[in-house]
Amino acid sequence: MSVPAGIMGPMTDLFLEVRVDEERCIGCGRCQKTCAGVFDTSLGKAGVRVTRVPRELEDACFDALEDCPRGAISGFEVRDVLFGLVAS
Repeated sequence: MSVPAGIMGPMTDLFLEVRVDEERCIGCGRCQKTCAGVFDTSLGKAGVRVTRVPRELEDACFDALEDCPRGAISGFEVRDVLFGLVAS
């Protein structure tokens, strides 16, 4: 891959993305109690507040994923390709 002058990269960054299967979710609220910054059950079923989970909430998200009684939460590590500018 050719990179324009003044740009270094590509660099990659891993981040966690979570999804909820609404068909499997029973709205118990465990995920929101475990990781309220990411999950919301105010509409009766779990929903995801953010697409990209902040690093400081990743452990809590994994706990919520493991604690879901119906296995309705899926977690994915996604590789994001970044390009950085080189100081001249």
